[in-house]
Amino acid sequence: MAFTEMKKYLEEKTDFPVREKYDLPASELRFDGGAHARIEISGVESVSNLETMVKEADKRNITVHRVISLVKGATLLDDQELKYFAQ
Repeated sequence: MAFTEMKKYLEEKTDFPVREKYDLPASELRFDGGAHARIEISGVESVSNLETMVKEADKRNITVHRVISLVKGATLLDDQELKYFAQ
């Protein structure tokens, strides 16, 4: 089924939105501090990646609220790298 046929089917036969529904009400829910959204970066696997991410966030004036790192395991880092990540 081609994309246009699938889109037409979804629009006509289901309630599944094909496009953004801008008519939905805004959520009244907020994070602590009143923010509408948070930024999370996952998969930071090395000190150099962490440093690059921090520099880029600073350059763009973006607050990163959480970094998920060491998905492959802390056992692959040496003691110095572990101490650096802990800062």
